[in-house]
Amino acid sequence: IANPIAIGRLERPAEFDREASRRKLGFAASDFVLVFSALGQFERKGLPLILESLAASGDTRIKLLLVGGEPDLVARFRQRANALGLAERVCFVGMQADVRPFLWCGDAFILPSAYETFSLVTYEAAAAGLPILAPPLNGICDLLKDGENGFLIERSIPSIVSALERITTLPEQQRVAMGEDARCAAAKFSEERFVASWRTLYSNWKGSSFALPVPEKVLTW
Repeated sequence: IANPIAIGRLERPAEFDREASRRKLGFAASDFVLVFSALGQFERKGLPLILESLAASGDTRIKLLLVGGEPDLVARFRQRANALGLAERVCFVGMQADVRPFLWCGDAFILPSAYETFSLVTYEAAAAGLPILAPPLNGICDLLKDGENGFLIERSIPSIVSALERITTLPEQQRVAMGEDARCAAAKFSEERFVASWRTLYSNWKGSSFALPVPEKVLTW
């Protein structure tokens, strides 16, 4: 039974001023904003691959909004971004108590992680209506359908650059529809379904004749 997602809380409210929020972060209306969010472990989560892919991409409209990381980690990766000539294309906002406004400012979510047990943040991004760019890792492969609600990627610069080109050249209407498909896919993991699944499990277990075997004798050492 998968972890639950607070679907209702992650849907962007009508009163949220997306354009004003993006301007405060330094993004222009024409920018394509990728969101990357992680508490830490930026190396494992694939941030170096994202930075190198942005540097390799010829499309300077693609920007990165990076949420999370302690100050020393953020400072270290800010230096890496600057060394790659990305000072004007990466926005570091550090740790945030509420990641939702930053998801609502984005155009897509990216996470080229090496491994995940479930990747709650990917499901939250999908529930916020963002197309997903991620490898087919555990949990993510149950959510992401290539070409429908995002694009599957490999952990390589050519694969990421190709995915960025594919998603940024989509008509805006099609990209928004892809985000809506991601939200619908995440809705299958709602809190209500989580509770119902556990209720069914307990009900079936209670009504079964299953019992643990009782050992004939207890060994002592």
